[in-house]
Amino acid sequence: MEQREYLQELCNRYGDFKVARTWKDTEGNHHWSKHRSVLVCWETEEGLQFLDCVNHRQILQNEIIIDLDNKPSEKKFNKVCDAIQKSTCDYAAYSAGRGYHIHMLIPSKWIHLARMVGLSLDSFRERRPKMFQGDKAKIHTNTMIALEGVPHWKTGAIKKLIRGKPYV
Repeated sequence: MEQREYLQELCNRYGDFKVARTWKDTEGNHHWSKHRSVLVCWETEEGLQFLDCVNHRQILQNEIIIDLDNKPSEKKFNKVCDAIQKSTCDYAAYSAGRGYHIHMLIPSKWIHLARMVGLSLDSFRERRPKMFQGDKAKIHTNTMIALEGVPHWKTGAIKKLIRGKPYV
């Protein structure tokens, strides 16, 4: 599936989100484009072309990201994936050379249960990365993450699926 179609299908299934592009200039400095809504990008040819070159996306409303950086062991990675798999969550685990990024979809029954006991979705989302000692910066949905299937902005390696299944 082409990148544009992947982003559109993700948006169709899980709601609108923002995307961005980062690049290095000739001196090695990183630059970011403005964050843009996928739905707004659909409205113009220029927006559709932008979708073809983005390399970051916003965390989805019903998604938890567990970011295991600093070269965690494969044993730890598999332990986290096994625990998620036992919880019956859909997940997709990726690597781009430096660590592992585990994407989980929060089942709607969990969202309903969290609301019943008075938890906000953000407070619920905070619990998972803590359990697995993941990067706390990836808790909130306004955070950008490296896009799946494209070169990672730091390593240059393609962010590849290594366990689980993609959302689309």
